Amino acid sequence: MSYRSLRHWLALLLLACPLWAAAQSTSATQGKSFYREAWDETVGSTSETLRNGDWTFFIPLQTYHMPFAYTKEQRDEQNNNPMPGFGIGRTRALENGNSSAIYALEFHDSYDKPEWHLGYNYNWLWRTENGIRYGVGATFGLMMRADYANYAPLPFILPVFHVGMGRVSLEASYVPGIKKGTANVAFFWLRIQ
Repeated sequence: MSYRSLRHWLALLLLACPLWAAAQSTSATQGKSFYREAWDETVGSTSETLRNGDWTFFIPLQTYHMPFAYTKEQRDEQNNNPMPGFGIGRTRALENGNSSAIYALEFHDSYDKPEWHLGYNYNWLWRTENGIRYGVGATFGLMMRADYANYAPLPFILPVFHVGMGRVSLEASYVPGIKKGTANVAFFWLRIQ
């Protein structure tokens, strides 16, 4: 394992530590502060997801740069393989059939540099008679990349598309762009609960 890969895995571990610590904290808090109460309501019982959710693993699969936004030369230079990459989180099935997740994720960006996400994901899900789930959702949180303020944490919010069966799901997101040659990227990953 190269020093670069080791550094990426250590950074992901540092991102995942707060998830693990929060999941271990099962003591009920008395007299929640206004901010804590607002946070829990806003993201749909985040602390409940951390305490009682299932451990979930995220495996980045593919990045796709939209042909309308990039020249062929630009697309040939972009990295479409987000590996090595890995994510860990907690996912909870909600009573209404939807799902709530908190995660830490590391993968390689379009320039083959590490990118980190610490985020929350909510999916509105429907099921077919044969057990296939499909739905849409949103993910938001903080991201860190080399080309955006040299790894300074920046907020993001993105759509999520979901299809799955049993404990395995294929999810995708789309990063919109305003001008040619930036963003306009689809990102695909496996989610294993």
